Amino acid sequence: MRECFVGVEFARACEQSTDFHFSSLEHQFEMIGECLTNARDSRLRSKAAAAAEDVESDKMSAKSSASSTSDDVRPRDVSSTLP
Repeated sequence: MRECFVGVEFARACEQSTDFHFSSLEHQFEMIGECLTNARDSRLRSKAAAAAEDVESDKMSAKSSASSTSDDVRPRDVSSTLP
């Protein structure tokens, strides 16, 4: 039973000395806010880059389909159908 009591005493001592282990609560909140802001900005940059890639991909697709359809359209020899 003495081991449990010592454990409780140790836990209480640790709870009282957290000021030595952690920054102030205000500072911790500031750090969390900075991390959240950086994460949001990073996500927005990633989404913008992905959207730009999609637009560029669509342009390349349009050019590719336009060039393939223009190759398929050839003038027809109509001289054989003339009277």
